[in-house]
Amino acid sequence: MRVFNNHGVSIVGAAVTLALLSLFALVINYSLTFNANLVQNLVQYHQAFYVAQAGFEYALKKVGSGQSSVVASPGLTVGSGQFTISQSNNLLTITGTVGNRVSQQTMQIVTQANCAELETEDANWKNGSNIIQHLTLEKECGQLDQIILDKVILEWSGAQPSEGTTKIKVENTNNLYSSPQLSETILDVIDELIGGNSHAVFNEIQFNSNLRGRTFTITVVMGDQSFLVTTFTPL
Repeated sequence: MRVFNNHGVSIVGAAVTLALLSLFALVINYSLTFNANLVQNLVQYHQAFYVAQAGFEYALKKVGSGQSSVVASPGLTVGSGQFTISQSNNLLTITGTVGNRVSQQTMQIVTQANCAELETEDANWKNGSNIIQHLTLEKECGQLDQIILDKVILEWSGAQPSEGTTKIKVENTNNLYSSPQLSETILDVIDELIGGNSHAVFNEIQFNSNLRGRTFTITVVMGDQSFLVTTFTPL
């Protein structure tokens, strides 16, 4: 007559049941962790989108007011994220970042240089001296509220180390330089804001010596760092 050892069977059954419960717990834990990460990534993705949208609105205001909209890394903080803005020609790229999630938006813009024209046809030497007058920077579009004259670069033919720019007068604002600024030097000027369909006149560009007969190239750099280049020979 065979006798079954029920005690041994119950131990094996308990061990199998415990193993199954452990495996089930691991599966549930993995599923919960995966879902939690999925939800977190989804939330951060939406947050990054709205951070980029905030950057888009920021860029619109800057462009409309005639200012540079570029924002370098680490960017500006919005909520739990940051946005940066880069510019390549007329294209702005706005990048919103929250955690490891990134959202990008792009914007085609009208640069200030696109909205301006530099008239040099009437440029001449003031009273036959070393001062050029009658250059006009005109605002010619309605897409921007205003444009800003930020910097000027002057270059002239046959430039010598002893020759330089000493003053640039735009409208009633004098920009004086403590020493003559050589050809091709970037010259800071006090920001000149041009709104509506208005203009700003270069009443005087003064040099420390007589440059009559030279050909000049003038680069005007706008507030958004776009620029216009014109070559002329004053009469």
